[in-house]
Amino acid sequence: MNRMFGNLSMRWKVVSIVVLISALVLMVSSIVMVVSDMGTMKRNLKDHVTALARVASINSAGALAFRDPDTAYEVLRAIGSEPEILSIQLRTIEGKIFATYKTYSPRHRDLLDEINRREANRWDTAERFSEATTTEFYPEYLDMDMPIKLNGKLIGYMDLQYSTDALQERMIKQLELTLMVFLGGIGLAFLLAIRLHRFISAPITNMAKAMEDTATRQDFSVRIKADTGDEISTLVDAFNRMLEQIEMRDTALCEAKEAAEAGSRAKSQFLAAMSHEIRTPMNGIIGMTELLRNTSLDGRQRHFTDTIQNSADTLLNILNDILDFSKIEAGRLDLECVDINLPELLESTAELLAENAHAKGLSLTTLVSPELPALLRGDPGRLQQILTNLLSNAIKFTETGSIHLTARCLEEKEKEVVLLLEVIDSGIGLTQEETERIFENFTQADASTTRKYGGTGLGLTITRQLVELMGGNITVRSTPGQGSVFGVTLHLQKQPESARQAAPALPALRILVIMKDLWAQENLFQQLTSWGQDVVCAADFSAAMNLTAQETEQPAAFDIILLEQLQLPLPNSPEAESLSRMLKHSMGIILIGRIGIESSAPPGWEDACFITSPVTQKALRACILEIEKTTSTSLDEEHDPVRSYQLGLNILVAEDNLVNQEVTLSMLEVLGCHTTTCLNGQEVLDILEQDSFDLILMDCEMPVMDGYEATRRIRTREREEGSDHLPIIALTAHALDQDRDRALESGMDDYLSKPFKLDELARILAPVARSRSALA
Repeated sequence: MNRMFGNLSMRWKVVSIVVLISALVLMVSSIVMVVSDMGTMKRNLKDHVTALARVASINSAGALAFRDPDTAYEVLRAIGSEPEILSIQLRTIEGKIFATYKTYSPRHRDLLDEINRREANRWDTAERFSEATTTEFYPEYLDMDMPIKLNGKLIGYMDLQYSTDALQERMIKQLELTLMVFLGGIGLAFLLAIRLHRFISAPITNMAKAMEDTATRQDFSVRIKADTGDEISTLVDAFNRMLEQIEMRDTALCEAKEAAEAGSRAKSQFLAAMSHEIRTPMNGIIGMTELLRNTSLDGRQRHFTDTIQNSADTLLNILNDILDFSKIEAGRLDLECVDINLPELLESTAELLAENAHAKGLSLTTLVSPELPALLRGDPGRLQQILTNLLSNAIKFTETGSIHLTARCLEEKEKEVVLLLEVIDSGIGLTQEETERIFENFTQADASTTRKYGGTGLGLTITRQLVELMGGNITVRSTPGQGSVFGVTLHLQKQPESARQAAPALPALRILVIMKDLWAQENLFQQLTSWGQDVVCAADFSAAMNLTAQETEQPAAFDIILLEQLQLPLPNSPEAESLSRMLKHSMGIILIGRIGIESSAPPGWEDACFITSPVTQKALRACILEIEKTTSTSLDEEHDPVRSYQLGLNILVAEDNLVNQEVTLSMLEVLGCHTTTCLNGQEVLDILEQDSFDLILMDCEMPVMDGYEATRRIRTREREEGSDHLPIIALTAHALDQDRDRALESGMDDYLSKPFKLDELARILAPVARSRSALA
């Protein structure tokens, strides 16, 4: 019923309901009337036929008693003069036909044959005959059996068949008349409903139109006039009162919205100003500390500089967290979608934090499932930020044991991968109550004044918001005293096949891995076997000796040996002699040291390849290729790329802050650059009139003329004079995306946010140096 009327307008609902009710009433009335009239017609016919049969039985009783069939026939023929009588049989008491009459109408011939067969069968098969009058209606005739009595004694039976054609014609006419009345009644009800529906539908229609206009124009001052005093008038009054309340509430909400937007703008301006003001002295602190660490220091002095560096980095991370939280809250954080090598991203993230983990005596390993596609698309910076936050928390809240970063594929589609990243630690764990509120803003598991672990409580909040912005979700499972598992589920696109570059193939080698940490052992096993290597693993040197006791009797039992530096045997020990024998039959050995603790191979093992844990695929592949080429290459240069830079650029530095100016000049001196300094944009223009430079490092906010205006004038001069393009790098303490966009729109070529480090400055200057070398 709801489906039938749900989409109709109010007008047609009223009309339909009136017509439907009228139709039901008329239909019931018509059915009752037709059934009653048909019953009356049948009773009248039955009474008429009974009268005829009684007259015939009385008149034929004498003929039947004296066995005079001719007289009986004459009586029957006289009765049969009525056209509707089909046949009459006068039967004896035994049921035998004594006399009979049949109509002479040819249209009833077939019917008479059927009647004769039916009556003969009925009378022949009956065991006894009823002494009461019986009547039975058949589709085309009425059959009546009446006993004939003389002086109260049964002497025979009268069997009469009467046509019902006339009865059926009267019934059909009655049905036609009833149908005409039914249709006429429905038509009249329809016309009345059409005329009268406006009393109900018009007010409701007006109210619906007012609602639609209000929703479209957002004008809540509209009011509807009620002309009646019924329930619809009550509904209209209630609607008007609701509009009045909405109007008042809307006014209040608009005022609150304007106040909130003004507050949000003020907060954004405050955060931007705060970021600039804090980053400016932070650049001096971090830069000077880094330069100081590169000088000759005793142990106590290096401890002090390390403390300053770590404190500055912590303060900078807090500042970045606050800015990220503000941008996410304001909905202004945009995500990239670029190519990602997922294993390399995970390994580089773990490598950044490995030193902190090893300093606490923790092992940090990565384990990537071989089934997970390595080349994906997403935002690598934000993904690394998520993993860094989770790993930093794991290191902070874990005193002993290990931390593992794992990645596996949950579902792989044609163009998309659903992956699960998990950070597993053996730390202090969380209670159920703590896990429920751990992702709330500025919330920590331990918020008491005696808490052991510091922090703002923003890291996990930002992590959750970043994961949700990337279309994923984050979960946590934890048991107090046993550790926690943070899981991040993400949907990342696959890189097109055409964009994927195959890595250089490795020769098939037999490799022995000796690692105590089972997770690290499993990671190396998966990496090497995925490259087609034959790998044997052992937990310690003794197990490896037992495993290879028989195999070393053959030449080249293992091509390469991977060994933790911690497990190197003491010189002149039996284990050292066993290792020497193994190395005689191998191509080389790879020593795995702890980053931040072992920085190179120990004395006596200078020919060994040295890498640090957590072992990255890139470093491991490079070692295998180097050993296979029988060359020994130190990888130390990769850990300190700045020292290899001698750029030789002539650079103009525009910086009004003297501390930052000194930091920048000192870093450029380390990079082998010649520098000229100035304090504002006008001085930049004046110096460019007299001298030429390879590049300008331009502070954006300076007195007299800022960096933006100076850059625009330099670009205008280049267009007017047709001179070569001068690279300009923005140096600014502003760190928002719109600040970068503003710098690029003014004509600057790149952007470096303060505080910056020596290697960051080197990387941004290197392309200019290479370009100048190519031109030379």
